[in-house]
Amino acid sequence: MHKRFSRTTLALVLLTAFGGACSHADSPSQTTSANTFGSADGAQDGSTSQASELPPINPQAPAFLEVSFTIKGTGQGAAEVPFEIRWEEDGKPSSTSARTTPDGTRRIEFEHGSRLVALVIHPSARTAPSVYRESALLMGGRTHKIHVELDAGGVVSGVVLDGAGKLVADAEVGAFFNDAEGLDNDMSPRVDAFTHSDAQGRFRLGGLPSGPFVIEASSPGLVAVWRPVGLMSNAREFSDLEVLLEPGHVVYGQAMDSNENGVADVLITAGKPYRRVNRRPTQYPEVFMNGPRACLARTDADGLFTLQAVPDSQSWNINTKHPRFLPLRTSFDAGQTDVWLQLLEGVALTGSVHDVRGQAIAGAQIWLLSTSGQNSVFSDKNGDFLFPASDQQRDVAPLIYKQGYGMAFLPPMDVTAETLPLAIVLDGGVTLRGKVVDATGTAVSGVSVRVAGNLPVEGYLAALMPERFLDRDAVLTAADGTFEFQELYDSVFTITARVAGQEAVSLEGVSKTSAAIVLTLK
Repeated sequence: MHKRFSRTTLALVLLTAFGGACSHADSPSQTTSANTFGSADGAQDGSTSQASELPPINPQAPAFLEVSFTIKGTGQGAAEVPFEIRWEEDGKPSSTSARTTPDGTRRIEFEHGSRLVALVIHPSARTAPSVYRESALLMGGRTHKIHVELDAGGVVSGVVLDGAGKLVADAEVGAFFNDAEGLDNDMSPRVDAFTHSDAQGRFRLGGLPSGPFVIEASSPGLVAVWRPVGLMSNAREFSDLEVLLEPGHVVYGQAMDSNENGVADVLITAGKPYRRVNRRPTQYPEVFMNGPRACLARTDADGLFTLQAVPDSQSWNINTKHPRFLPLRTSFDAGQTDVWLQLLEGVALTGSVHDVRGQAIAGAQIWLLSTSGQNSVFSDKNGDFLFPASDQQRDVAPLIYKQGYGMAFLPPMDVTAETLPLAIVLDGGVTLRGKVVDATGTAVSGVSVRVAGNLPVEGYLAALMPERFLDRDAVLTAADGTFEFQELYDSVFTITARVAGQEAVSLEGVSKTSAAIVLTLK
């Protein structure tokens, strides 16, 4: 039974999102490899077919896609391999999923031809995942073949135990195709394969690709204290690994202000950082055991919070975040069951953005340049914006911009209650117009002209300026030699005209009050 896709389901589009070149269906077919899609109705044994032998193209007839997977080095068909066919429809990516049959093949029917597809192969019990970004053009009335040799996947098996050495059934075990350091720097690592431990606490994960991997297990009421980290190679198996989960206890806490009133909506992050430095060796030289990840909580109306399943065996760091209070960084000891946090009020940088008529400007981007770097927020529908309280609120420089308006800069300032809220007014910006002529005064068209302004901040703040504001993309002069730059901030600019093979010509000290701007080519 074939899977059928209608014309409305699969649009005729080029899969730029997946890249790769198309295999032309009306060209002689060729032998395919692991990274190549086959041609229409082509032989898979290295022989070629004449174009005249191919069935005629019929846009109204079905097109067939035949997929065959074998395990590299064995010639065996790869059964039950999940894969996706991806395409773009109306500029949006779409996909459908399927699995190979026991002999490693699958035939899919498309109601109409002329389809561009991409193939993504997911891990199976025996094969590693692969992404093939080549594409194949499906023609109505023809069969298009894809043959792929898949790498044999690595296997990790073992048992999940609690702190007392008892087997843990139905624990969720996941494989992250990354190393420990990569996971430390990734807030939402991708789980590429997962399973559950059986009634005897045993688990088996197959289909792992070559490279670093991390195994993590979890179960309600237990803490994932140790997890193996290793380097996988094709078809290798790490067996008899023990993943230890220890009982977790609940930590109760409260966040309070200087008057000992509870503070609501405080984001609490608790955990043991730098997991990679807290690791011990295993029987495998490539495998280490690492500690747990962080817990998140948020305070209620009374400032109360709980941290579920905190391990007894180690101290944890704790961090707070709230718009009106300074960040707090502290820790609690191993086995501690209550945490009381004293928050210090700070000053949140607030303000609003309006146009010259007093109308709110939504979606304006506000950058804050400071010694700690740069960060940005957007104004809401009322034009209001807020930067949470920070211990880095001295000598900061706001920068404000929205397309259609000129940029605005505020000089470096210290954020205090007396300086807030900020009232930002964006006007139409500065427009500079000019003309490029040759030595005889004749207008020259097609000349590249670039503008660069003097930065409103100096030193380290200038180094933090978003790159997009350091200069503007070049424009080309029109037929009458004229050019124009809009939405510039109020500054002094340098305008440069450049013609290939000639010395560039620059005009410095240009501002909105400048007289006629004329650049004369040499």
